[in-house]
Amino acid sequence: GRLWIIFAFVKNAMSKTLYPNAVTTVKVDGKPIDDNALLSALSIFIMYFITLIVGSIIIMILGHDLVDALGLSISAVSNLGLGFGNYGPSGTMADLDPMVKIVMMALMWIGRLEIMLALVFITPEFWREVWSNYRSTFRGIRRGR
Repeated sequence: GRLWIIFAFVKNAMSKTLYPNAVTTVKVDGKPIDDNALLSALSIFIMYFITLIVGSIIIMILGHDLVDALGLSISAVSNLGLGFGNYGPSGTMADLDPMVKIVMMALMWIGRLEIMLALVFITPEFWREVWSNYRSTFRGIRRGR
């Protein structure tokens, strides 16, 4: 679903480049797509790639080359289990450094949840809200409400 929306958006953008005065809307299966749905699909797509890039950089910092780091990140975020490079179909991930495995576990967690939801869990604003709700609930219980 989201990829079709993104492809339709790219097609629409190319059409706008060729015909700048044309009035067009993004359509999938002949139905116009709401701007919120389009922005949601694009933001998830962008966050997916940012997560891949950040994960690859961290794995490269931990001592792996670009191909291996990218393959490990893609396999973890996509929950494929199959990378490329030294950790492809003929390789094994058993000899990976424990820190790389921890990074991959975090990437798997982000990929398994909706990416935006997983990334919300690591924002300070989310935890301030949780802590605020917890304290107000706890005060209500102590007062007998």
